[in-house]
Amino acid sequence: MGHEAFAVRVFPNPATGILHIASGEYGAGEQSLSLFDAMDREVRQIDCTSCSINISDLAAGICLLKFTFEGGSLDRKLIKK
Repeated sequence: MGHEAFAVRVFPNPATGILHIASGEYGAGEQSLSLFDAMDREVRQIDCTSCSINISDLAAGICLLKFTFEGGSLDRKLIKK
């Protein structure tokens, strides 16, 4: 199964407060989600693959959401206003 099978929606983008993450299951293995700031520091480890998180405390800039799943990973850029 390719990465295209792991559909991820992150909205709104750009975001100021609440960020919504919607993703499907990718296989039967472990899945994790981490949020990195513009300095490539992990600022959140998120325990869900479909949820809403408050990012209002993060500095403005480009962030990276990294989804890790059995067989690979997938990154999504996020603009924090």
